[in-house]
Amino acid sequence: MLKAVYLFFISTLRTRAFLIWMVLFPALLMVIFGALYAGEGGEAQKPPVFLYANGTLKEALEIALNSTFDLKIVDKVGSPDLFVLNATASLRIPATLVVANGSVVEIYSASGIWGPLVMSTVAGVLYSFYYPNVQLPVNVSLKIVDGVANATSLLAQSPTTVAIVLTLVEAMGAGITGVLGVLGSLVVTGLNKKAALSKIGKARLALTATGSALLSSFIGTSAILTAAYMVYKVDPAVILAKWQWWASYLLNFAFFAGIALLVTNALVMGKVEAGSVMSVGVMLYLVFAFTTGYFIPIEVMPKAMADFALSMPTSYTFTFAKVAALGGQAPLSLLYYPAAAATAALLFGLYFFKPYSRP
Repeated sequence: MLKAVYLFFISTLRTRAFLIWMVLFPALLMVIFGALYAGEGGEAQKPPVFLYANGTLKEALEIALNSTFDLKIVDKVGSPDLFVLNATASLRIPATLVVANGSVVEIYSASGIWGPLVMSTVAGVLYSFYYPNVQLPVNVSLKIVDGVANATSLLAQSPTTVAIVLTLVEAMGAGITGVLGVLGSLVVTGLNKKAALSKIGKARLALTATGSALLSSFIGTSAILTAAYMVYKVDPAVILAKWQWWASYLLNFAFFAGIALLVTNALVMGKVEAGSVMSVGVMLYLVFAFTTGYFIPIEVMPKAMADFALSMPTSYTFTFAKVAALGGQAPLSLLYYPAAAATAALLFGLYFFKPYSRP
């Protein structure tokens, strides 16, 4: 029995899928979560805060907020909610607005993490300003623009935002694992060779697999939206009626589908087995989901990781879809970079894709 255990162990070590999931992926998780939770991620972010103030508190608020946050003074504010959403779209990280009018200080934030931090700083300013009065003559309120009411967790997000996150993640996953699954099954069954010998062009075969994966992704998306409606009363029309969400969804899918077509070459050329290729696809999908602001809020990331997340096209599509669904006006320019990245990835994938490598 021990000899059989040893033989199975040796056989497992020779499997590339084992090396990916048992060695490479845990190491990546250690780097990612170590940076997040162990305090080893380097310089911290400075949350963006906008201040509109008049009266005696203005100078004190400016000094205190500027020492901790990335403070910007504004001269005019229309709708505070819309201001915060549009600022979030422009910066691609949650913005916070402090409105101080005499004895009333109102704080509006797109983040359930940074909003309370700003509020505590403002409360400290008021305490110092009016000390030694026991009762502060100022009314301070905080509103999370994301729509979360009475949140008990700093990581709380509205069900609408959660649904947007999961649907866009579904597009990412279907783009890479769906395309790899379809083309991988062709290689395993040998149908890719028949396709190569027929009149079906390689681009047509690749696009057919991509289209199939896209249609399959709608099933997962429908399940997400149905659950969101039945459990959290999220109206699917709030999301589906926004062309911004559709654009973000398709760009996420196309970007990862292009990556899948490139990865497929390793399988077609016979250098790795189907299981290993699928493992690489799933690993890439999870790493991107964890490090680009989908599963882990950008607010809790150290600056270096946040900069990486904001450099990815997926951060642009997420912001574009989220701001639009919450009632903001995300500029169309947010899609320029992800559109270029998705187009380039898909074209490169189609160009280098090979359905069959002849011996």
